Amino acid sequence: MKILNSITLLLLSLAMSSCTAVWRSTIYNAPGVNDYRIFPSRTVHAPDQPYPLLEGFQQPLPDPATWAMGDKYHPGDTPEEFFRKTGTTAFLVLHGDTLVHEYYSPDQDQNSTFTTFSLAKVFVSTLVGIAIHEGAIQSVDQLAADFLPELKNDSLLARLKIRHLLQMTSGIRPHESPANLINGIGRLYYGPDLEKTLRHLQGQYPPGTRFRYVNTNTQILGRILVKATGKPLAQYLEEKIWIPAGMESDATWSLDHEGGEEKAFCCLNAHARDFARFGLLFLNQGICKGSCLVPENWICDATALDTLEGARDRYQYCWYTSAEQIDFYGEGLIGQFVYVSPTTNTVIVRLGKKLINYATPWYDVLRALARVEAKPIRRERSKADLRQYAGTYIFDPSNLGDSALVGKKVEITACQGYLKCNPEFRNAFRMEPGPGHTFFNLDEGRRMEFAPNDQGEIRRIVWSKRGNVWQVWKN
Repeated sequence: MKILNSITLLLLSLAMSSCTAVWRSTIYNAPGVNDYRIFPSRTVHAPDQPYPLLEGFQQPLPDPATWAMGDKYHPGDTPEEFFRKTGTTAFLVLHGDTLVHEYYSPDQDQNSTFTTFSLAKVFVSTLVGIAIHEGAIQSVDQLAADFLPELKNDSLLARLKIRHLLQMTSGIRPHESPANLINGIGRLYYGPDLEKTLRHLQGQYPPGTRFRYVNTNTQILGRILVKATGKPLAQYLEEKIWIPAGMESDATWSLDHEGGEEKAFCCLNAHARDFARFGLLFLNQGICKGSCLVPENWICDATALDTLEGARDRYQYCWYTSAEQIDFYGEGLIGQFVYVSPTTNTVIVRLGKKLINYATPWYDVLRALARVEAKPIRRERSKADLRQYAGTYIFDPSNLGDSALVGKKVEITACQGYLKCNPEFRNAFRMEPGPGHTFFNLDEGRRMEFAPNDQGEIRRIVWSKRGNVWQVWKN
């Protein structure tokens, strides 16, 4: 009883002492899909007449055997069973502006509100592009300190460009240590005063030299937009995208406190169909109802490959891009996706509610479902036949200039029916044989293509994962 009373007094004291970040973190434990209910918010109003998606053409999804992957999928699962196992709350597929499939979990429907987490970053990025087009911001190479003079107090941040914030190469010392709730992501996410939290930003290394995903970058972009346009983020989103794109329902953007600052790095809350409309806007090169809402050149730049000034990992202006530059997507915590495939005229929205979603390689699932890349089919191979691939291999840089694995070794062993890979940088995993010299791991979205030389000897592997490709050479 004494322990219970002590805990109760502690919680009460935290609440009464205005330690809102700690209080919220203690009560809610971790970010969740219903957090929009606990934060104050600013409304993003929808137009009186929404832009209709073509309906009446809905059809069942193909057999999951042709697209479902990850350790939650089992042969024979229906799409609904796969979605249930992976904690999927909404799944929408558009071909052009035609809604061909729409799924919701039993506790959700088309009128439900879903939060974005980091998927909100692509909305912030798009608003930056619009602000540049309108002249409120000069270019991505304009200094952030032009809008936020306090950045000049740090010699490194005085050189910070808007480009660096968009590409996560700012060099800012993060506020996001998971081991420190009060000064870490807990305060940034749950805290009631973002201005105070970010008052004393520091540079950790020179901008434009290194990629590091930091939520603070997008929060600074939000502040720059407010300074440049003179409008809150929610209002600017409403005027430039939500109303002219014909969204069907009001959205909200969560704030740090009543009347305060939008959490730009997360927390845009809307209906699944409106997230699909946003993807459709990018599919249509920024055009909606004959009007250009997002400059086409911005869409090209925002989804291109770029490894200059420290950028890497296919992350460009808050979008993730493919090595082939044929599709792109925005992603948020717990597997919130807006996926766009111009080559197959497809938009897919996937929203979830559980962290188990990381056990599913959603990008590969969406590519297979959009028919960008077929799901590989396992072939039977004997251990004796697989011995030709065994050996020690060493990584070269990736096609995107990623040098993190350069010089790392992977030991490949032939087993009955599969290859066992034991790399230096992670636990061992298995690769299943596909056609020819191809091997794959559907749980993780990995693919290996062994390349014989002119003498038929296996000396090289083309190793890929989520569009990043490495040349791996036999030692």
